[in-house]
Amino acid sequence: MNMNKGYHDYSMSKRASAAYINGEKPLSRWTKKAIIDAINEWEVTNNRLMTVDVNMMTRDDLIERYIRYSSWHHTSKMINVTEFYELSDTLLTADSREMTVDEIKSRDEMIESQLTADLDEERDIREALEASKKAAEAFEKANGYSKTCWWRVVVERPDAVVAKTISRKGNTTYHINFEGHEKIGPESELRRLDCPYINW
Repeated sequence: MNMNKGYHDYSMSKRASAAYINGEKPLSRWTKKAIIDAINEWEVTNNRLMTVDVNMMTRDDLIERYIRYSSWHHTSKMINVTEFYELSDTLLTADSREMTVDEIKSRDEMIESQLTADLDEERDIREALEASKKAAEAFEKANGYSKTCWWRVVVERPDAVVAKTISRKGNTTYHINFEGHEKIGPESELRRLDCPYINW
């Protein structure tokens, strides 16, 4: 692929897009959080620990100390030129030390433990959503309407139906006042629309 020609998504050159992938970005994108996150990633990649507390530094201090100009790229079809900046590996190395074997082992174990916890949480959420979906399907099959629709209010909380209007064609419109919220519509619409105030 020729990276010298063309634009990515009509907003930036392919070179600019590649620069983002390589960790470069305009100075405005280097927020304090972005810098610290990048430093943390650099520490892991290089098995080094910063010897200064970067969390206590201001954004301006972090930029002055660790961010350096890297390149410029066109970032729009108007051929705007934007300067890109990156973390300086040399400056980071100067303010860090090599990790010991025990420190690397402890860090890797902590990362693995966190990944396991994240996967377990994702699994629990997935299983809970699946169980909720099955319960909702079973409820609808048993009752003929969904657990969250306005028609359930009509059926199970008839006191919430304050009025019924019957048209000349015999169509009934229900006027509902439930938990201080009003809804007006025919059965077909009430079966289709979710009622966010159902909590039983």
